[in-house]
Amino acid sequence: MAESRQKSHHVLLSTDGKNTAIELFDAALWPDKTSDDGEMRARIDGKWYNPAGKYTFLQPSAVGALVARLLSGLEAFEEEAAPAFTSKQRVRVQFGDCMDSVPMRTEMGIVVAPPYRGIDGRWYVFVLTYDGVAAYPCFDVEPLRKGIGREDIPA
Repeated sequence: MAESRQKSHHVLLSTDGKNTAIELFDAALWPDKTSDDGEMRARIDGKWYNPAGKYTFLQPSAVGALVARLLSGLEAFEEEAAPAFTSKQRVRVQFGDCMDSVPMRTEMGIVVAPPYRGIDGRWYVFVLTYDGVAAYPCFDVEPLRKGIGREDIPA
C-alpha cells in the first residue's frame, strides 16, 4: 500500500552514479507517538530509517549527520543478524494495539520457516496459528520455552 502521508522534504543524493532518495515526514503526522517539535521521520529508498526501533524521530542535526554518512559512502542501514527463530519453535504472536504496554490480543503458534528480511527492511517470520500460516514482523513474535506443567512462559 502506498504511503498516504505527505512528505515535507525530499533529498536526492547522487554519488558515483548511484541515486539515494531521502524522504522526510513531519513527526506531527504520527500524533499517537511521542516526539519533539521539529523532529521528523526519514525514509531512504522506500525503507523507513529506524536505528532506534520502530518510529524513530530525528532532529534536523541528525538528518544532517545521516546525509553526511551517505555522502561519505557509508550505508544508512547497519546490517543486522537475522532474529534467532527456528522451525518448529513455539512462539506467541502479538496482534493489534497495546493498552498500558500490554497487547490486546496474543496467540500461540509455531514457526514454520526461518526469518527473512522484507522489502521494507524489517525481519519477518512465518508462523502457524489457529488462523493459518502468515508472515509476522519479528518484533511482534516472542519465543516461548516449556514451563512447569502445561504452561508456556516467555523465554
